[in-house]
Order: sequence, then structure tokens, then C-alpha cells
Amino acid sequence: MVLMTTVAQAANEPCLAKIFFANDGPSARLPGVTVEDHHPVVSLSLNENKEDLRFVFDTGAGRTVLSRAVAQRLGLRATAKGSLGGVGTRRVDVDL
Repeated sequence: MVLMTTVAQAANEPCLAKIFFANDGPSARLPGVTVEDHHPVVSLSLNENKEDLRFVFDTGAGRTVLSRAVAQRLGLRATAKGSLGGVGTRRVDVDL
């Protein structure tokens, strides 16, 4: 199984995340996924970092968000500016 997703992109761009399953199957068991308080949580590491990071797997989200502190700890740096918004909220400026 190959799981492909975007980490961040400009808010005015469509989300291009796609998931491909082995043998064109409709689903697959994902190792490292647990359910906490009715939310699927994915454990993973980024950029060969040994730190175990936990993300809520939000099937309705168009983006994956990291706090600045986590991004700095992982050695990630912003390369663009953008904005995010949600239902009933105003847009918020973010680093991408």
C-alpha cells in the first residue's frame, strides 16, 4: 500500500491528496492507526526524524497542519504564505 498526501499547499489551490491501495482494493489496514476519543490517530515520523508524531486523521480536512514549534523541531521551514479557513470561521494567515 502506498499512502500519498500533501503536507501543505496554498489555500487557493485544490487539495491533490490521493490514496492508492494494493491490488486496487477498496481499503487497507493502516499500521500505526489507533482510535482515540472517536478520532483516528496516525503515528508517523517525518524527514527521517526518530520522533513519533501523532496526527488526527481528519477525512474532511483539505490540509494537514503543524504547529510552528513542531515544524521548527523537525527542521521544516515555510516557503510561502497563505491562509486557511473553516466553516463559520474567518480566514487565518499561515506560513506554508
